[in-house]
Amino acid sequence: MPKITIDIPADVYQALHRFALQDRLTGEEAALLVLRDWLISNGYLNAEMALDDVTPTEGES
Repeated sequence: MPKITIDIPADVYQALHRFALQDRLTGEEAALLVLRDWLISNGYLNAEMALDDVTPTEGES
């Protein structure tokens, strides 16, 4: 999976950090979930295709 690095404002970081702690996620997992949800809800990503990306394939589970 490609990696990206971004600078975010402190308030966004704090909100993302709270979300990650609440759901027991890493910061990377939380950021991916938030971004994926936004892309789906705004029509940039097909929800079914997004599910395929995170569903383990044979031999990965």
